[in-house]
Amino acid sequence: MAKENLKKSIRKLRAEVEQLDAQKSGVKTQMEALLGELEEEVNNSGKSDRTERLTEKVKAFIAEYEVKHPSLATALEEILWTLSNMGI
Repeated sequence: MAKENLKKSIRKLRAEVEQLDAQKSGVKTQMEALLGELEEEVNNSGKSDRTERLTEKVKAFIAEYEVKHPSLATALEEILWTLSNMGI
């Protein structure tokens, strides 16, 4: 169930990323890379040292984007919350 919630949160983040305009291509590139890492973790076990680093990366992106891109930050917070509930 938690894995499905994480997949749902990833889809929500992907939808937010797709709505970014061309002027925000740097943000879009960073978010697409993060999405790839998140999807890889979901498809693997979700319990590795890399997962902890990924969680820290999500926290850093939240801090970076919470003012300029609040919808991205909200989607990232949902992912972080889901990871936390999974014990990651």
